[in-house]
Amino acid sequence: MSRKRIAWLFVLPALALLLFVVAFPLAYAVYTSFFSWPPFGEPFFAGFANYQKIAFDTRFLASLGVTFKLLVMALPVEFTLGLAFALALGKVKRFRGLLFSYLLIPCMLAPIATGIVWFTLFSTRYGAINGLLGKIFNVEAIPWLTSPNWALLSIAIADIWEWTPFVMAIMLAGILAIPQELYEAAKVDGASSAQAFVWVTLPLLRMAALVAVLIRTIDLIRIFELPYVITQGGPGNTTEVLSFYIYRVGFKFWEMPYAAVLSFVMLGSIIGVVTFYVRTIKSAG
Repeated sequence: MSRKRIAWLFVLPALALLLFVVAFPLAYAVYTSFFSWPPFGEPFFAGFANYQKIAFDTRFLASLGVTFKLLVMALPVEFTLGLAFALALGKVKRFRGLLFSYLLIPCMLAPIATGIVWFTLFSTRYGAINGLLGKIFNVEAIPWLTSPNWALLSIAIADIWEWTPFVMAIMLAGILAIPQELYEAAKVDGASSAQAFVWVTLPLLRMAALVAVLIRTIDLIRIFELPYVITQGGPGNTTEVLSFYIYRVGFKFWEMPYAAVLSFVMLGSIIGVVTFYVRTIKSAG
């Protein structure tokens, strides 16, 4: 038996599993999106009615706005802090691996567990955050989870805590890959540490930065666990991100065809973001 046939014997089961897990559900979702499922009655073909419904769905547009707000609130902070931690670790010679392991703990936790922890910390009655603010700064209890002005910020804080170490890991890999000879040459030319950072470090970290921002952008577009656990989309719908709205449409309102259409919108958004970043990465390279 030739090597190609042996290779196909190993590849075919994986392809079959991939088709079953990915292709079949996707095709069924496309098929479902053209039907209407009444609560009491038989499904019937509805054509593009579910797709046309998006244009008049104000709650869908609101969930898109909430998702964008969360992206704007969390991503710049995660990138800035991740870069700062990576630069600090890049200068550490001893115990770097140990410190790196400890700093990675937040992003190794399950998002559901992270949500439960931060839900407890943000509690108005017994939360540790309000307790510390009251004792140290004599501040009244902040309604983190019940105020429209604070609820989305609480989710952003939890997301920043969990995923900043992930950005740090990517940026640290980029920093350690920079040849030290470039810094020595810059020092010989009389460049200060700040000038070396601007003219040596930042340009060579461009690819790593784009990869980190791409991954975190995709994750924030499809974020679900933290809003689900911390605020349940409330108060009202002020923290109802797109994925949580899709969940409600499908499993609370039992409008599976429309939920499938909304999922395609999310998929299209992610594909658009990926396409934009990939083109940016290619032009940067």
